Amino acid sequence: MNASPQLQKDMNSAGIRIAVIDTGVDVDQMNPGALAGAVTIRPTSDGGFAVDCEVADPVGHGTAVVRATADRTGLPVHSVGLADWTAADSAMQLARAITWCLESGIRVINISAGSTCPSVGSMLTPICARAAAAGVIIVAAEHNDGLVSYPAHLPS
Repeated sequence: MNASPQLQKDMNSAGIRIAVIDTGVDVDQMNPGALAGAVTIRPTSDGGFAVDCEVADPVGHGTAVVRATADRTGLPVHSVGLADWTAADSAMQLARAITWCLESGIRVINISAGSTCPSVGSMLTPICARAAAAGVIIVAAEHNDGLVSYPAHLPS
């Protein structure tokens, strides 16, 4: 179901900015005007993370989610890709992606990733609480088999 014309107008006039945190985006597969911008969060050799303007989507999932979100809301969507996603750094990389969204004025974040590891939930709790306190809505994917997954099961 697409957003009603009135809801689209209200969201546009309110300056609602939406981001999808996923596998990235293939800009050649996007409809004109559907993409507000795109970055990739990449691990660095020193153990940190960098925001990179070079984008791709090796899996295709992110592109599909960004396109569907733009089509359903009628708003351009930001893509925040997670490069080289591994269990070892997933919580920190995801926290960096959420931080980028907060710093960029994103108001609604769709996260198409998660972890069943409780320590990931502990690591993501502060940044998700910070987002909630700022009035940012986070929509996070549940585990395909119904397992407890983070950040989807965090209270914020």
